[in-house]
Amino acid sequence: MQGLHDQASQQELLNNWGVQLDTRLIEIDGRLLDASGINQGIAATTPQSGSGRVARREGSGGGGGPFVRDLSKQTSGLTRRNWRSGSASTVDFGYFCESKMYNDIKRVAEIELGLMTQCCVFKKIERANPAYCSNLSLKINSKLGGTNNVLVGDTLSEVKQFSTQTNQRVMIFDADVTHPGSGQRNDPNAVSIAAVTSSIDSEYWDYRAAVRHQIARQERIEDLEAMTTELMKHYIKRNSGQLPNRVIFYRDGVSEGQFEEILLHELPAIRKALANMTTNTPKITFFIMSKRHHVRFTPRNSGDADQKSGNVLAGTVVDSGDLIFALTRKRGVVLDIVHPNEFDFYLVSHPGLQGTSRPTHYHIIWDENEFTADELQKVTYHICYLFNHCSRSVSLVPAAYYAHLVAARARSHVGIIDDFSETGSGTIRDFGKVS
Repeated sequence: MQGLHDQASQQELLNNWGVQLDTRLIEIDGRLLDASGINQGIAATTPQSGSGRVARREGSGGGGGPFVRDLSKQTSGLTRRNWRSGSASTVDFGYFCESKMYNDIKRVAEIELGLMTQCCVFKKIERANPAYCSNLSLKINSKLGGTNNVLVGDTLSEVKQFSTQTNQRVMIFDADVTHPGSGQRNDPNAVSIAAVTSSIDSEYWDYRAAVRHQIARQERIEDLEAMTTELMKHYIKRNSGQLPNRVIFYRDGVSEGQFEEILLHELPAIRKALANMTTNTPKITFFIMSKRHHVRFTPRNSGDADQKSGNVLAGTVVDSGDLIFALTRKRGVVLDIVHPNEFDFYLVSHPGLQGTSRPTHYHIIWDENEFTADELQKVTYHICYLFNHCSRSVSLVPAAYYAHLVAARARSHVGIIDDFSETGSGTIRDFGKVS
């Protein structure tokens, strides 16, 4: 940009077209949401810059002995409360050098043998890195039905109630569709995979999933009504026959040109599924979220930045509609970073560790609950601390990550074929219903 600005010949051309360049970044005011109080293992804490308090212990590398000892130490610090009745009491370990074995191990163990497994790469075991053991312990605890993180105090109340009303039961959904890679563009057997996940507990930690295959490269979910019904039954079973009062539905992977199609097709399907379960239909708030954009935020002052990465702090939200971009001292142009009439915002919910953090763009296209912007932004941010594979807040709501994982696992269970696109898409044959 600076080079183009300094070239006289290019500048003359731009002037002829009435275009002026400014090398300064556009300045806009953002807000920093309060870090959520979470409970990890034993004690409650307030995370700093999106990080949690799972301990990182000093340890020595070399061989399986230190690995097992350090893993035992890390796991012993986690809570095992709320283990589901009938859940596995042990996890079988497997370590290997060839990643192609992973899908076979998971398929055989989970479908044919009914075993819970945790796979490890052998070189990681040899190093016995304490941080690796810590992350592994989070996965093991969650696979056993344990709880790694929970919201506490006022934060949990905000997520449950969203307002002054009491005894509000909120169910959180996420849906995503992955498509075949470009290599299967002419493959008649190529299909897309639709995955829907939902919370079933009051602490938004326990999730269930439903998966279907559908016509290749079709973004709207054809069987969403049946998938929603399936997940609602899990919720009812877990909550002694009670239904949620409110539903928050996050939808991933939808471009702005598809908003109307999704609203006209998927919202009625969700409504119909809920109406078939109860006459007192829960109210629905429908989000569409995306990270496929070019918006980036950098802090104006170094004192407001993450001291490790220089990024904006976790919890930064921007929902202002007016930007003044000064072309000259006398004249300016008003730009919009968010939609001038609709309900949307950008949220950086994770601590950027490398590079510039990419905010997630949340667009609310339907809101029967009449939530305020503050309520939805806080709740979305707080939920980002509850991903069971991580001790930090993440960049999307955990239900979105689970939907991605479910789709990938579905492929491994049915022997997905090779060609995967950058978004993790592939081709399936003989694919049935997975939940």
